[in-house]
Amino acid sequence: MERICLNGRQVPGFALGDASSDPCTAWPFQGLFGYTTELPVLKAEDEQSDQYMKSLNTALTGPCPSMRDVDKVAWTALYQKWQTLHAAIQDFLASPRLTGIWQGYKVMAAEYMCRIAAIRKQADDYQSKGITQCDPKTIPNAPPPPEPPHKDTDKKDDWLGTVKTVAGTTAVIVAVAGGVYLVYKATEYLPPPKAKR
Repeated sequence: MERICLNGRQVPGFALGDASSDPCTAWPFQGLFGYTTELPVLKAEDEQSDQYMKSLNTALTGPCPSMRDVDKVAWTALYQKWQTLHAAIQDFLASPRLTGIWQGYKVMAAEYMCRIAAIRKQADDYQSKGITQCDPKTIPNAPPPPEPPHKDTDKKDDWLGTVKTVAGTTAVIVAVAGGVYLVYKATEYLPPPKAKR
C-alpha cells in the first residue's frame, strides 16, 4: 500500500500505508538543495498526462477479453488517484501558493512532477498490458516520461550568498562584542586615573 501526501497532509483518495513507500516524500525538502520545476512545465505535463490517462482509461475499461478482473480493478484505483492528483494540480496552478520556508512555487511544482512521474510509471505498465490484452488499436502511445526537476543554480547561489552574508555579519558582531568586553575587563586592572590639581 502506498501513502501519498502533499505538503505533509494525506491526499484524499490515496491509500494509507507506510510513509516510506511514498516515492515523493523528499520533495518538500528539495528547496534546500535547489531542485525546482517551472510552472509552465508542470502545466504542460499535467495536460499531456491527463489526455493520456483519459485515453488509456477509455481503452482499458472497454472490451479487454484477456485482462484479469484484478488488473481492471487496480487500474480503476490508479485512474482515481490520477483524477485526485490532477484536480490538486489544477487548483495549485490556478492559485500558486507558498507552502513553507523552503517551498516556493517552483519547489511545489517539482513535488507535483514527482507525483505525476510515479503515477505515469504505473500507467505505462497498464498501457503495455493493454496492448497485449485489449484491442491494440485503441491503446494510446505512451508519451515521453515527465521532465525531471532541474537544479536551480540561481537559487543555490542566492542561498549560499545569504549564508555567507549571515556568517560574515555574525563574525563582525562577535569580534566587536569581544573587543568591547576585553576593554571593559582591562579597565578593572588599570589604576584609576589621577585627579588633576
